[in-house]
Amino acid sequence: MHISLRGYLMALLVTVLGIAGQWSAGPWQQIWRYPAAVLVLAMLAEALLVKRNVLHLRRQLPLRTALGRSNSGVFTITNHGSVPLRLQVAQPIPAGVAGAPAIHELSVAGFGSAAQSFNFLPQVLGTVDWDLVYTRVRGLFGLAWWNRNLSYPSQLTVEPDLLRGNEHSLGLRKSGGYDKVRAGTGSELLFLRDYRPGDSIRAVDWKATARSGKHMVRVYSEQQHLSIALAIDAGRTSSLLVGDLNRYHHYVNIGARLAEKAVTHGDVVSLVLFADTPLLTLPPARGLPALVKIRQALALTRVSQRESNPLAAVGELQRRLRHRSLVVLFTDVDLSDVNSQLLSAVRLLSRKHLPLIATLLDPHLRELATAPALQIIDPYHALAAMEMEHATRATLLHLQRMGACVVRDKAERLDDSVLAFYELLRQRRRI
Repeated sequence: MHISLRGYLMALLVTVLGIAGQWSAGPWQQIWRYPAAVLVLAMLAEALLVKRNVLHLRRQLPLRTALGRSNSGVFTITNHGSVPLRLQVAQPIPAGVAGAPAIHELSVAGFGSAAQSFNFLPQVLGTVDWDLVYTRVRGLFGLAWWNRNLSYPSQLTVEPDLLRGNEHSLGLRKSGGYDKVRAGTGSELLFLRDYRPGDSIRAVDWKATARSGKHMVRVYSEQQHLSIALAIDAGRTSSLLVGDLNRYHHYVNIGARLAEKAVTHGDVVSLVLFADTPLLTLPPARGLPALVKIRQALALTRVSQRESNPLAAVGELQRRLRHRSLVVLFTDVDLSDVNSQLLSAVRLLSRKHLPLIATLLDPHLRELATAPALQIIDPYHALAAMEMEHATRATLLHLQRMGACVVRDKAERLDDSVLAFYELLRQRRRI
């Protein structure tokens, strides 16, 4: 119960009458008892009437939602009594979901209902339980707000992110390999064109050349069926927050979207989650069943509390990958304790496969390095940030010299950068 302003004013009136009665004589001494009795009886009546009110809650949530993507829900409160009610409602946000808690005031007519929407952002994978809605009902006389917590158990299923409509999502592209236009060889003749410097002599169509009187070249369509391996770091440091999500969940979203894009091209996709040892491995497969398995596996995973060791994941991939593959390693390169293992892993991979290192750029580190010094400790913070950034860039340069491709960007842009780089590698036939 929470006393309203009207209730406090009534209590103040009783207090003033009681003080005045103490300074007067005669019947005025006991006059304060009558409004006090009225106040107590009115509040008792409010309590009884509120208990008799039958309120039902219904919450509407999306059946499935993407990790890290803003969503909205609606809760509806139905009044099964004939008396109109005024409510104060607070929708609690459960753990694993980000949202701004707010108190809403609703007016519900007799035998009516009122709805209120709320926004939230999922921050964990799996299922999130929702239950209570905290409610206060204004009494009939407006003397107090009475607590009535309403329960409606419901669950929200959070899955890795999907490709958006402008990114060639599943179903927008026919099944099969990637059509590569190439002069001279291939499986299907597309057209003839004039000879260009640099074209192979074997690409010349001599019959067409004789007919036209100038050198003509055959242009074919060649399909690529590539092998993509996703290695995602689920070690202890992956639980560090970058924006609204931790590093691991950023990597899971990007990996799921990259797998979806690879499946649309008919590529073979495999998955390894690792900490100090491989935590989960899925063998190379293609098509929609492979994508479903990858997404289901990612949706059930959590960050390990053990340290990361990329060498363990690379060893597992070396045993499973029989052909040259694009190995996309989602990990951190700004931590010196894993850099030596990462370099060894890339050295081992680059003998046969093409490593692609995808890592997050922490904008707070750069801001810390360039922030003006306002306190005596700030120069030391800036120096430490600059040294850390310098070490990270040196590691990235070393990785590139060893033959690895590197994509480093902010959290909101890393997924687009990785997808674009994957398409560029296909077009240049680097895989």
